[in-house]
Amino acid sequence: MLDNRYETFLVLCDTLSYTKTAHVLFVTQPTVTQHTKYLENKYQTKLFSYIGKRLSLTEKGKELRKYVCEMKLNAIQIENQMLSGKNRSTLRIGATKTIGEYVIPRILKAYLGKNDDQDADMYVDNTQVLLHMLDSGKIDFALLEGFFDKSSYEYRLLKSEKFIGVCSPDSPLCGRKWKLDELKNERIIVREQGSGTREIIERVLQQYSLELKSFAHESQISNFTAIKELVKNNSGITFLYLPVVEEELKNGSLCVIDIEDFDIKREFNFVMPRKSLMEEKYLDFYRFCL
Repeated sequence: MLDNRYETFLVLCDTLSYTKTAHVLFVTQPTVTQHTKYLENKYQTKLFSYIGKRLSLTEKGKELRKYVCEMKLNAIQIENQMLSGKNRSTLRIGATKTIGEYVIPRILKAYLGKNDDQDADMYVDNTQVLLHMLDSGKIDFALLEGFFDKSSYEYRLLKSEKFIGVCSPDSPLCGRKWKLDELKNERIIVREQGSGTREIIERVLQQYSLELKSFAHESQISNFTAIKELVKNNSGITFLYLPVVEEELKNGSLCVIDIEDFDIKREFNFVMPRKSLMEEKYLDFYRFCL
């Protein structure tokens, strides 16, 4: 594992506070200072500087953080691999809710059926939480529907998926074409902050000079089933990826809102740490998904 001075450095990068870092690590503040000075002397450069009273990373500090994160993730991956069962290994998969609930279960079932020596743990959460788990080594890779900093990760395109608006078949919106701004009198039901689905609709609305508060009412719900039930009962409209509502569209319990010039597709991406020692192993799963 990493030298504890590098661990101190990473925590200080996150907190940007010597006091908070000492509290997190259960050490004294002088110890945090000592560890930081050791690394600055070792690399003969300033890693942190003050702008007014605010501590910030220098450019060299940002560079070292990137390298140390890569070192830490590889150390975690090696340890997990060595401590796993002799003939079995476990993939730790993160997936956003659309992918985790409506796309990956069928694929994962097939993958495990063909790989008897492989186990898998899957964590379903929003994009921000999964990226934090990826950065801290708690998952091996993530399947993301949302936007992320592509310069910070290795990634591969899984597929492009259609993003649509839906309403109840009893809604007057069903069965005719509308302009997006003509829907403003409706209640819009959206996912929570940090979710890929919510970020997509927020960015789409910006293209039309609209935002969520442009609608007469807004409800925030983190559960897809609850969102769909409300829309089925004509309590609002929502915007989701096609796989989430495919079954309901087939059985007629939901209806696509036909919106003028609204042909939205977004990427589902396979995302993993840069320079991972396990890259080929993870890409085997990606290729199976394809």
